[in-house]
Amino acid sequence: MPVQEFHLGIGNVKDLLEQNRTLRGKQQPLGKDIVVYPTAKRPREEISTGHDIHYDQDRVLSFFRIEGVPQQRRLFVNSTFTVFADLQDAWASLRSGELPQSSYQSKYSLNLPAFGGLSGVPPDEMDHLGKYAENYRQEIVSYLSQLRTSTFGNNETDVAELELFDNIHKLWQLCQSLYFSPNHGRPVSEDLLLWVNSNMPAPTREDFEAVSNFITPHTHPDYWNYVHKCIIRGHYNAASAMLAKLPEYYNSGGAIRNRRTRVVADAEGGVNPVEKLIECLTALPRTSQYSSRTDFENDWEIWHDECARYASEDHLFALGMRDDNEGAHVVRSLARCFEILIGGEQAILDSASTWVDAFVAYVFYQQPWTLSEELGELLVPFQEAIDETDMVDVAVAALLAFDLPKAIRVCSRIDWWLVSHLSDLVAKLMENEDAETAAAVNAAARRDSGEPELETEGGWASLREFFVFNYADLLVTHPALWRVGLEYLTFCPQLGTGFMEEAVVRIKPDSPLKLRKLLSFCERHGLLDQKKEIHRTAGTRKLKEGRLGEAILHFAEAGEYKKVTLLVDRMLEEYVETGSLAKASEILDGLPSSTLESVVSTSGDRMNFLINYRQFHALYIGKQYQEAATLLVQLLNSATAPKWLSITLLVDALPLLVMDEVLFGANDTFELMRCLEDVVISHKSTHFLSASVMGKAMKAGDEGGVNGSSDPEKTLEMIRLALTRNVARAIVSGVP
Repeated sequence: MPVQEFHLGIGNVKDLLEQNRTLRGKQQPLGKDIVVYPTAKRPREEISTGHDIHYDQDRVLSFFRIEGVPQQRRLFVNSTFTVFADLQDAWASLRSGELPQSSYQSKYSLNLPAFGGLSGVPPDEMDHLGKYAENYRQEIVSYLSQLRTSTFGNNETDVAELELFDNIHKLWQLCQSLYFSPNHGRPVSEDLLLWVNSNMPAPTREDFEAVSNFITPHTHPDYWNYVHKCIIRGHYNAASAMLAKLPEYYNSGGAIRNRRTRVVADAEGGVNPVEKLIECLTALPRTSQYSSRTDFENDWEIWHDECARYASEDHLFALGMRDDNEGAHVVRSLARCFEILIGGEQAILDSASTWVDAFVAYVFYQQPWTLSEELGELLVPFQEAIDETDMVDVAVAALLAFDLPKAIRVCSRIDWWLVSHLSDLVAKLMENEDAETAAAVNAAARRDSGEPELETEGGWASLREFFVFNYADLLVTHPALWRVGLEYLTFCPQLGTGFMEEAVVRIKPDSPLKLRKLLSFCERHGLLDQKKEIHRTAGTRKLKEGRLGEAILHFAEAGEYKKVTLLVDRMLEEYVETGSLAKASEILDGLPSSTLESVVSTSGDRMNFLINYRQFHALYIGKQYQEAATLLVQLLNSATAPKWLSITLLVDALPLLVMDEVLFGANDTFELMRCLEDVVISHKSTHFLSASVMGKAMKAGDEGGVNGSSDPEKTLEMIRLALTRNVARAIVSGVP
C-alpha cells in the first residue's frame, strides 16, 4: 500500500541485520495509523554471550499513515461501485440462465497459450463483459475530465491523481481493446493505433504550429521529425499539410516543376516523390474496410510494393532529386517516410518517441492483420526498450504479450481500484479456466503485497476476491466511503464475510445518518448479531449524553431488556423525587408511535407500565376520574409495576378515594388494601416508604384536597382511613 514518507532514523537494512534487529509494526484496527519499531530477529537464547547488546534504536517508535483514497475521488468510487454491483447481478443472472444465451460461436479461433483460450467464451458473455468494461472506461474519462477542470488542480496531490488516472485509462482501454472488444477475433492494428493516440497524443497541435509558422518551415529543426511522427501515429492529413510546404529540390538537368507542390517531378515518368508519398498515405488499405482477409492482403501487397519502390534513396535520386547536402537530407527523410510505411523496423525505432509508439507502428504497417493473441511474438524485438522500473510500462507490455497473470500482478502495484475491477472482469472471462495459472499469480501477488498465501481452490475467482477484498479494506477506513467498502465485502464470500462482521461493529456511527446506514446495511445482509451490537453501543453512548429516550430505543432493539427496565425505573424515580412526569412524557413523545410500539413489544413490561402510568395522569388531569381509577387498579394488580412504586400508586389513589362520587368499588378497594399490606409487611418496607412517600404524599394531598404529611406513618394512616371509608361508601352505594 502507498504510505506517507517517513524516516525511522535507525540505520539501513544491513545495519539492522548486523545488530540482530528487524522491524515490526502494528496497524490501528480499521485505521490508517501504523507504528513501526525495531525488535530482535533471533531469540536471545540463540545469541552467543557478548552479542546481546541494547542499542538506542531499540527505544525508537516511528509512526506513519497509509495514504487513503483522495477526497476528490469519492464520486468516482461511488459511481464505479454502481457499475460493479450491476455487473455482479447481471452476470449471476446470465450464468444461471435467467438471461438468454446465444449458441452462436465466433468464426475467429483464438489460441492463447499464455493463459488459456477465449474461443469458448459465448458471444453473449463477451458482449456483456465488453459493455461493462466500457461503462468503467466512461467513468474513468468522466473523472479525468473533472480533474482537469477542477479548481484545485494545482497542488501535488491533484497532479499525482491526474497522472495516476491517465495511466489507469491507458491500461484499461488497452485491456478493453485486447480482451473485451465486441469485435474480438478481428485484427487489432487499428485499435492499437486509436489507443496510443487517445492516451499518448503526439505530435501535438503546438508542435504543428511551431513548425508551420516558421519563416521557412522545411528548415525548422523538427520539420522531418514532425512528419515522421505524424506517419508513425497515422496523422496523414497533418503529414500531407506539412509535406506541401517542402520547396523544390531537383536536378536542373532533367526535371519539370510541379506548381502545386513545388517539388520537381521525374522528367520521363512525371513522378513526384512527395505527391507519391501523399498518395500512399491516403491510399493505405484499412482492415476495417474489408470483411475478407484475402481481399485485404491482395490490396495491401499492391500498396506495400508501391511504397517499397520509393523507400530506396537511389531510386529517389534517379527521379531527379538534388544530390547536394541539402537535397541528400531531403532524400534520406523521404526514404524514411516510405520505410515507415512498409514497416521497416529500424526506421520505425529511429523515428518513434517510445517503444510503445514503435511497436504499434510496426504492427500497423508491417503486420496489419495481426490478432490480439499474436502480439506477443511481435513484441520480442522491443523487449529491451521496456523500462522494468516503470510499472505502467511493464503492465502495458504484459497486456500486449497476453500475459494476464503478470499484468494483474503488476497492476496491483499501481492502484487497488484498477486491479480489483480488472481482475473481476478477467475472473468472469476465465470462469472455466484451469485454476493452476491463477494460483501461481495469486501466490506472486500475495508475496508482492506482503500477505500470506491463502489455502483456496478458486483459481481466478480466488484471485479476484483477494484484490476486491483489499480494495474494500482500503475503503472501509474512509470516513465517507466506508459503506461502499462494506458493500464490496459482500461480494467476497471467502474473505469478506468474517472481516465484514468485525468491521461493521468497529465503524463509529458519529452521526444519526451514519447510524441509520449502518443498521440498514446489517438488516439487508442478515447481520443480526452485529445490528444488536451497534444498537448496544449506540444506546450506551446516548445514555452518557443523557438522551434516555434514544438510549431506551437502542437497548430495546439490542435485546437489553434489563437496561431498558433500569432506564424506565430511573424516570420513575425522578417522578417520585420531583412529582412530575414531564421529562418522561417528553421522552415518550419524542419517540415515533411505530418506534414506541416496537420498544413495548421487545423490551418487556416496564415500558408498558410507564406508558399506562402516564395515561393515568392524563386521565386525571382531564377529569376523567372513573377511567383513571379503573386504570390505577389495573396497574396495581398487574405484574408490570415495580414493588417499590406501589406506595406511590396508593398515594395517587388518595384524591380519588375522597371524592364525592364513589370511584372504587368494594372489590377494587379490597384490592388496594391488599396492595397496601403487601408493602407494609415486605422486608423492604422501610425502603419502599422512605424512598417515595415524603415529597409525593404532600403533593398528592395538595392535589386532592387532602392534608398530606411527610411522616410515613401518618401517610399510611391517611391511606388506610381513606380505604376504609371508601369500602363503607361502596357497600352503602351498592358498588361491588
